[in-house]
Amino acid sequence: SLEPVLDMSKLRDLNEPAILHNLRLIHANREVYVGIGSILLSVNPFQQLPIYTPDIMENYSRGEWKLRSHPHVYGVAQACYQGLIQNEANQACLVSGESGAGKTETVKLFMQYLAEKTQSEDMTTNPDSIHNGNVVTLQQRILQCNPLMEAFGNATTIR
Repeated sequence: SLEPVLDMSKLRDLNEPAILHNLRLIHANREVYVGIGSILLSVNPFQQLPIYTPDIMENYSRGEWKLRSHPHVYGVAQACYQGLIQNEANQACLVSGESGAGKTETVKLFMQYLAEKTQSEDMTTNPDSIHNGNVVTLQQRILQCNPLMEAFGNATTIR
């Protein structure tokens, strides 16, 4: 194929050469994200791209863009948020990659999306949201994770 396929489960041949060729096309097309089923792959563009704007965040938040048709870290964050709220089930997301691949930045974007999404959440009915007599919003709880994420992001890789 001469055009990048954003949902690689739709590739005619799903083998290593086809995946690598598609990733080259993704990178050449200045795309960052591609999906394979429920897995999101990102190709580090090594440059700033205008793909993390409030408008794009809003497209996922309102449900206008879906993870399958528009793979993006915001889509994964939205899916996790929906699972948390609608199913009242804990969610987990694994971010993996080599040193310098952008794992910490990806987690920051994920957390930023959740913080924005929950900005108006009212946690006053949740007894777990009260800490030292103060109401703690879900957004505050999410943002309190940042120092922990920074600690992992700044850790030294040992091989």
